[in-house]
Amino acid sequence: MATREKIFPRKNNNAVFRKEADEGLLFNADTLEIVAINETGCFIWHLCTGENLIDDINKNICQNYDVTPDRSRKDLDGFLKGLASKKFLKI
Repeated sequence: MATREKIFPRKNNNAVFRKEADEGLLFNADTLEIVAINETGCFIWHLCTGENLIDDINKNICQNYDVTPDRSRKDLDGFLKGLASKKFLKI
């Protein structure tokens, strides 16, 4: 993965998002896989437009949730890597 400052996470065009109560469901039409994500994951998902840097997404999380930047960055990296490994997004 390139340095975080130059990464613009982008959703896979064949990934479909559906909001369900407090969580979201992601369906990957390429792999036929479904993943449930929590409220924070939904927030992050909507920011993965290919126009937001990872650092900007992290700042957004810290402004909207009670979390330290270091903790948020660690969790964000894990979330993005997990979705990228399942081909839901590209980083």
